Amino acid sequence: MVALYNEMMDAMLEIEARCGKHRRINRQFREPIDTLFLKARTFLTASEHLENLRTRANKQAFDSFLRDQGSDRMVLLRRITSGAGEQFVSLSKQYDLAAREAAALFVALSFRN
Repeated sequence: MVALYNEMMDAMLEIEARCGKHRRINRQFREPIDTLFLKARTFLTASEHLENLRTRANKQAFDSFLRDQGSDRMVLLRRITSGAGEQFVSLSKQYDLAAREAAALFVALSFRN
């Protein structure tokens, strides 16, 4: 997955170079790709180890991505892998299970207090 991420980084830099300083072209092409790249970077970093997420905003974005955005997660995985997102279905299921376990633990702890 890291190799695919690096390819995506190279492609993003190429798009950035080709867009130059044209505001309309940047808004149309570069900004959506930057947003997708930020999600991919946050996902990859957190997938390696959650302690790699240093800022509270990145942790919240990753938690939201895991808990609330299942369809977005699969779209991102398909785009990262050029349509081969099926190999990550088990990974997505692991995240869903972890999110359910965390929610159950939160409920259990809140009833104790």
